[in-house]
Amino acid sequence: MIGVIGLGLIGGSILRGVAARGAEVIGFDADPEVRAAARSEGFNVADSWREVVDASQLVFLATPIADTVDLIGEISSLGASAPVLTDVSSVKRPVMHAAREAGLKQFVGGHPMAGSHRAGWPAADEGLLRGAVWALVLDEQTDSGAWANVAETVLGLGARVAPVSAVAHDRAVAAVSHAAHVASAAYANSIEAVAPTPLSLVLAAGSFRDVTRVMLSPEERTAAMLIENGDDTAAVASVMSEEVSALAKALSARDEGVVAKQLASAGDLRRRYDRLIATEAMTGRLIDAPTRAELVDELRGLVDSGALVADITDVMNDGAIWRAAVLSPV
Repeated sequence: MIGVIGLGLIGGSILRGVAARGAEVIGFDADPEVRAAARSEGFNVADSWREVVDASQLVFLATPIADTVDLIGEISSLGASAPVLTDVSSVKRPVMHAAREAGLKQFVGGHPMAGSHRAGWPAADEGLLRGAVWALVLDEQTDSGAWANVAETVLGLGARVAPVSAVAHDRAVAAVSHAAHVASAAYANSIEAVAPTPLSLVLAAGSFRDVTRVMLSPEERTAAMLIENGDDTAAVASVMSEEVSALAKALSARDEGVVAKQLASAGDLRRRYDRLIATEAMTGRLIDAPTRAELVDELRGLVDSGALVADITDVMNDGAIWRAAVLSPV
């Protein structure tokens, strides 16, 4: 049995995805209206998080990060009876610290790189996580069996697994995700000052829509995410401010060379991303090991490299050979 605590956008999508592939799953949400809505669609929904924990071998904690930290403490009081646990929080260091402080040996920090500006159970979609990159913390303290259990479940949802450390993960998502909210907010908030609406909004088109899309996310959720990763996001925002200032000076000076160089550099980064997403700039290989635990130990060598685990297989169906299919950036 797989459990999901928190049935919002991500948790609800996990519940739907697990059920769609025919696995047993049980969910819980603190909101009775959400529980009722999920039950009305035929899902197995508990009346307490404890019921989910007691019934499951693997539990996804899909609650706001502060609630996740609290749950970790409460679940740790169950001792040896606690199942394998993983979370979906966008910041990993505080969650990993809480799990280690609580002595949870079978906790695997996770973060699916998928989402939407929509929120809550109505936004949940069984296909949301298909094709997504799912970061899973794999460090020297991570239990190999627990990590493999979570990775295989995530792969079953159609995602690809990126082995990461908590520190590198938080720094990377500050740059590619969290700072995007900062940039979008600064951009949107500047419009009224320099080009008052409604004319600006009437003339707005694709660029405006793309840059401000993330501003449609619930403000409280986004603010909590940014604050939790405040130091790393602030560091990125500081560098971003310097980049904007340099471009502003070049524009004022009509320095076409500097402006073109900055645009070309940014365009190159976006094209590199497009090639990686299309796997055109990745190479595949197979890693074999005699046991699942030894295979996970092999995968520790890929941590923070950008490599993606696309599959984990018991090759002979007898546990004699375990194989991981890996895509690595070139």
